[in-house]
Amino acid sequence: MADADAERSLTRDGYVVLRLLSAVAVQRLLDELSGWVPDFPDGFYASVHAPDAGLRATVSAHLLATFRPLLASACREERLLGGAFINKAPGPRGALPPHQDWNIVDERHHRSFNVWVPLVGTHAENGAIQVLPGSHRWLPTVRGPNIPCVYRELHEELRALMTILPMLPGDVLIYDHRLLHCSAANLGAAPRPGAVMGLVPAEAELKHYFAEGDQVRRYHSDVQFLLSGQTHLPPARLCPEVLFDHDTTALGGEQLKRIRAASCAPPHHDPRAQDQMNRRKERAP
Repeated sequence: MADADAERSLTRDGYVVLRLLSAVAVQRLLDELSGWVPDFPDGFYASVHAPDAGLRATVSAHLLATFRPLLASACREERLLGGAFINKAPGPRGALPPHQDWNIVDERHHRSFNVWVPLVGTHAENGAIQVLPGSHRWLPTVRGPNIPCVYRELHEELRALMTILPMLPGDVLIYDHRLLHCSAANLGAAPRPGAVMGLVPAEAELKHYFAEGDQVRRYHSDVQFLLSGQTHLPPARLCPEVLFDHDTTALGGEQLKRIRAASCAPPHHDPRAQDQMNRRKERAP
């Protein structure tokens, strides 16, 4: 990121919160959301999974047009991907367990991020997002729609380590896709709507990972696929790149302790960030 303090937070903690959206802009997005999705379903909703392809494309284009100018100064060397509206309805069904988001780039060379924007105030009662600072530095992992999460047997241990992030309407949370995060059920009386977008380095190619038996295949991906509503299915139209072995054995409590102990000293920089900066210097006139 262009801002040095924000980059340090992303490198050390795996996330940063920026204040970018005015109250007027937040209300405009809420009004538009209510027009596109007048009735939220129970549990967790994301417009990217809506059956109407036109709605998915319209929402994404509108969110990109809204947030590109706002993020331009902070993210000069990154590009926004497709956007979606999300909502956590009141009730017990919207809880999300500790998890990492899917890989969308080759993480040996690049980082990728989620841009998460609440459109109402979030707090413990209505299921504010919770993060585990520094967990993006723990282990290299391969993640996709049918790839078992290596942390799947440690949900309770991980929840106990999480930090709740209360946020104001219009705050912008940018977090590393490798960061472990979760959210509790919305126990309030009102919906908890928001907006999300992907963020990747400008030069990074998009990737998708899908398990085939005990192996994983990496595909060359694109934004159209991310907005297709079919990302959970075998990616028939994507170009396959490589098939490789991948161990999905679940981690145990003792392994978690060792991983945490080994990551206690935060790095001063992320080698991926340095690699990206070096490539940009090489391209500069």
